[in-house]
Amino acid sequence: MKGKEFGVGKKNKSYIEEFFEFGSKRDDWFYGYVFIDFDNIYSGVIDIIPDLFKKEENDKEKLDKIYYWLDKIIDAIIKHYKNEKIYIRGIVAYANFNSLPYSNKLNIIDYLHKNGIKTVFPYIRNNKDMSDRALIIGVIEEIFFNPVYIDYIILLTGDIDYLPLLDFINSKTDKFIELISFENRFNSAYKNIYYLKGKIKFIDELIGINSRDSEDKKYIRILKDFLEAKKLNISEGINFEKTIRNLNNYYIYKFDNEKLKQCIEKIKNENT
Repeated sequence: MKGKEFGVGKKNKSYIEEFFEFGSKRDDWFYGYVFIDFDNIYSGVIDIIPDLFKKEENDKEKLDKIYYWLDKIIDAIIKHYKNEKIYIRGIVAYANFNSLPYSNKLNIIDYLHKNGIKTVFPYIRNNKDMSDRALIIGVIEEIFFNPVYIDYIILLTGDIDYLPLLDFINSKTDKFIELISFENRFNSAYKNIYYLKGKIKFIDELIGINSRDSEDKKYIRILKDFLEAKKLNISEGINFEKTIRNLNNYYIYKFDNEKLKQCIEKIKNENT
């Protein structure tokens, strides 16, 4: 976390460690609890690492990059709420952790536990919605059955499926709501909800990136790498069918005719 580079821990205390050493709440502070739709947020992390997707890239380099960005996001969120005088009582992540990319190599549950983050893994085969349902139940339990009072429910997701939960919190409880998401993973329907005005934060702003650009840049960088490796020149024309087949064999993210055409046009525009 703070003081780390690419997943290698140093002796500096993280914001989470500082928070849990903070002790009792000051009079002018609020309590908050963070719930992470980790499938959604982890996918956002993958999106912002364009060069992660070479199948033959060194596994350790991939994992270090993922750890680095997860550290950066968690630190930024904790720092943000510290500045807002909201004391984070706990953080819990919900996901089908076995289905996450690189889950066979990345011990993500161990990583989260080491950073003081609880995990819930309600795995049922072929049912990807179980972690969403578990998160909803977790929020309700925290509001009604935890004897320790909290003021804020902070939800990390861009998934619109949680709108009924937010409606319930707003109309039936006295809790404040905060929503945090990658901009490219965020369902814009949330922006129209009156009680979320001013309550939506983008990870992009907190860590200084643009996830919407990252999606396009990812594909463009992949295509540029491929063209350079194959010594192909798009100005001379390329075989679309063969290129798509080779790209999809070589990289994890998939191209189709439309995606390849868009990327070629953007590369041409860069060169003019």
